[in-house]
Amino acid sequence: MLERLGIKYERGEEELTVLPGRLKWDEAWSAPTPFFGIALGLMAWMRPGISMENPGDITDLWPRYWTLYNSLPEINGLKDPEVKKKDESTTRRRIKID
Repeated sequence: MLERLGIKYERGEEELTVLPGRLKWDEAWSAPTPFFGIALGLMAWMRPGISMENPGDITDLWPRYWTLYNSLPEINGLKDPEVKKKDESTTRRRIKID
């Protein structure tokens, strides 16, 4: 699946190291097992645009998966958090009245 996503990785004796890079996804993919399909669905939730040819295989394994998946909140993917600038006009001030 990593090769299909265009992700570079290095395989060790007991570990798999994923190298930084961008995902490449051109067309639908046929997941070899329902478990790959679930993993692909979760990646598609994080990175919209990923599609699969055989979503029914997941339904055979977990009938309510797509109901649960479609009820997940929408996210904007993995973006860096925005740094908010401190605006002097919006800071709270204490005013004394005699």
